[in-house]
Amino acid sequence: MVRMSQKSLRALDLASGALLALWLVAVLAHFVLGRHVAMFHVDVGAWVAFGAALLLSGLSRWLFEVGDSEIIGPFRLWAAGCVVALIFCLASSAIATPAINDALAKLADAGLPAGQREAITKGMARARSFSVQFLCIRAALALGLAWGLSKLPKDPPLGDGEAT
Repeated sequence: MVRMSQKSLRALDLASGALLALWLVAVLAHFVLGRHVAMFHVDVGAWVAFGAALLLSGLSRWLFEVGDSEIIGPFRLWAAGCVVALIFCLASSAIATPAINDALAKLADAGLPAGQREAITKGMARARSFSVQFLCIRAALALGLAWGLSKLPKDPPLGDGEAT
């Protein structure tokens, strides 16, 4: 059986942490530069960062049976946090961003009555508020996941016939 070394796991964790940190830089750029870094790009970056982190650090441990010693240990908590972040990516990509884009398309109509324009503007403000909340939650999750990489187990179980 092929074993994954602690050095390999550390390298994969470093790559995961770098992707999460790079995405956090994109989030900061979105808040600082505003419209120059579109929410679409931040959402796509989130899918890449959280998905790749789960594949690099989570799948490698799962495939090589690097497990937790407790029932609910660091690996399971970290993987659950990553899945929650991906669920927030889905919510942002499938709910908030399309609602904002729909409102912008409706507001582009010059013949729209003032009452409808106001209602659409309020709806867009709510959607933007949700989008910012989803973004802040994902940023907090990215910080926690990046910190949690150092807490993940790195020792594969001993196989049959190996000394303890």
